[in-house]
Amino acid sequence: MKKVLTILFLLVATQTLAQTEFGVKLHDLKTDEPIAGAIIAYKDTTGKVLGKQFTNAKGVTIRKSRLDLFAIDIRALGYRDTSLFVSDVQSTILLESLPLEKEEVVVTAQRHASVSQDVPISMSVVREAEIQSRAPREIDEVLRFIPGVTVTEDQVSIRGSSGYSRAVGSRVLYMMDGMPMLSADNGDIKFDAVPMINIQSVEVVKGAGSALYGSSALGGIINVITRKPSKTWQGAINATAGSYEEPTYEQWNLPEVGRTYYNIEAGASNTFGEVGVLASGAYKRDEGYRMGDDIYNGSGFLKLTTPT
Repeated sequence: MKKVLTILFLLVATQTLAQTEFGVKLHDLKTDEPIAGAIIAYKDTTGKVLGKQFTNAKGVTIRKSRLDLFAIDIRALGYRDTSLFVSDVQSTILLESLPLEKEEVVVTAQRHASVSQDVPISMSVVREAEIQSRAPREIDEVLRFIPGVTVTEDQVSIRGSSGYSRAVGSRVLYMMDGMPMLSADNGDIKFDAVPMINIQSVEVVKGAGSALYGSSALGGIINVITRKPSKTWQGAINATAGSYEEPTYEQWNLPEVGRTYYNIEAGASNTFGEVGVLASGAYKRDEGYRMGDDIYNGSGFLKLTTPT
């Protein structure tokens, strides 16, 4: 009789263990590839962690036999954190990938790629998302929001380094992708030379950079970084329009009514073999708020990249 009871007990225990202990695999939601190195934390109803377990490519064994086990938390590098009730756990758990945020990299301060926190001088970086949120017409409208930077017409002064002097050139070096862009005649800055749809970021070094960039960088450096050509066909159109308010005093009214401005930019990008192409064009019209202050401006931009 004892032998019969022992066998029955073992059968019941084995069946119960099979129901409360099973293997679970973690897979990528998009690629369905196994995920290794994840951490599974076991919690009770109060949220207290009962234990933790690392997973491998073959998965992990989850035990439900503990009465106080209520939920599990899954954490894996590069994936969104996932929490599940034990009753909802399936044999395969799919995790959603989550892009990792990289440390900000700048190139202007030391003429090579560096992590921003390792740069020994003061600088500011305006990223593409912030530029687009302000919808600027030209680069100078981006610079006006950077602390310590003052823009007067076509001249820039960083932390009061150069002030404003008409027709004597700029003491702040203006570059595009590391190449000087100051005009050859007056040494001033042509803010409208690059369509805004091609700009990826703007880096501003707040201090003298003559040792690296020459005498033009006595007051600081502005480096406009353009975007890289895309791998497939991509296009973009950017258009803005507006009007000037009526003058405060009636004596200042102009014969024309409704002084306006508008501009349109269009571009496309693709890679052909190993050559990347980024091309765009822009047309701008600004009637200004003064008589005879009309501005017509057309420009084109072409960037070619090859493997280094």
